[in-house]
Amino acid sequence: MTQTISVLEEEVFTEIPNITEGSTEAERPHVPVWIWHEFKFRDWYRYFQLLFGCVGVSGNLLVIVVLYSRRKAKSSTDTLIAALAAADLLTSLIILPRPYLLTTPYLWVTKFYCYLFGTDALLRTCITASVFTLTALSVQRYTAVIYPIRYRFAFTKSRTVMYVIALWILSAAITTYLAFFAYVDPVRYLCSYKPLPPGVQIPSAVAYLTASFLAPVMIMVVTQLAVVRRLHREADNFNKESSRSDESDPAYRLRIARNRVINLVLIVIITFLLSWTPAQLGLLITQIIIVRGNQLLDQHIYWSFVVVAYVNSCANPIIYTARYPQFRKAVKDMFKSKRIEQRPLFDQDAGDGATKSTVLSSTVSEDKNTV
Repeated sequence: MTQTISVLEEEVFTEIPNITEGSTEAERPHVPVWIWHEFKFRDWYRYFQLLFGCVGVSGNLLVIVVLYSRRKAKSSTDTLIAALAAADLLTSLIILPRPYLLTTPYLWVTKFYCYLFGTDALLRTCITASVFTLTALSVQRYTAVIYPIRYRFAFTKSRTVMYVIALWILSAAITTYLAFFAYVDPVRYLCSYKPLPPGVQIPSAVAYLTASFLAPVMIMVVTQLAVVRRLHREADNFNKESSRSDESDPAYRLRIARNRVINLVLIVIITFLLSWTPAQLGLLITQIIIVRGNQLLDQHIYWSFVVVAYVNSCANPIIYTARYPQFRKAVKDMFKSKRIEQRPLFDQDAGDGATKSTVLSSTVSEDKNTV
């Protein structure tokens, strides 16, 4: 995030007088240790960083603890939601206001630190992993509804874990190019960032936006539209073929439970789109229209977009609590020290064998009728 870096560097430079590019070695301060800038809440957006960071850490940690207590019966949906909570937890930790380096020794470890935090590479990796995990969750729900037979083999527990690991590796790979532009300034003794050449800046910004946002969004939209369409077909077929619509019908119960999970995923995706779209567009504008460090977007407008994006890192636990009764019950049982029910929390497709068989056969027959 180019503007974030430039703002921090401007604040740092005001704290270090008489240091210029033309300073001689004798005029440079000797910095044998790491010196951290005293953190002050001088900007309005820092308060929102603190608020959303704290809510995100506590909320996502709660989701992870609840799902970990059911680890023996964890399903693919539970695994993906736990991975999503882990990515949002790390994002919330990173966005918490923290002191930054005032001066630093000229060491290789400092360059690594500058790469992780000076270029926001670690933050970008966590955010991208969160987006990719949400995309995988959307694809998983799509497969469960459209291709229930394939779903049982494509999203086993072990394979889902492998998917999550692969998504994190891919997320890290997307941001590794930033390492070539981070360095420790030997004159000012602080983290610096080489700007991309003008001919590379626009293509790289568009490529990053496409890989980390536009492509995942397209996958989410297409898969969820297909899921909603299939659910309407199943509902119509069920109402025509079945006269029972009460809790005594296993197929009816499972259909309601599955719809609840899918509606939950839809709300999470919509929240993600509303919170991240302004920030991604703002980031694209600031990357494209930069003239000698001057930003087209006002700093307060830019940070308003970023603050809205921070909402996504803490919104999901609130959505689970408000929209999913099973999650509320699991939290209450955990705090009351009740016996944890070892069954999947979010994945109602992973029920007992009889129920699963009933629903699969019902879905197959419906598929034949709708072809």
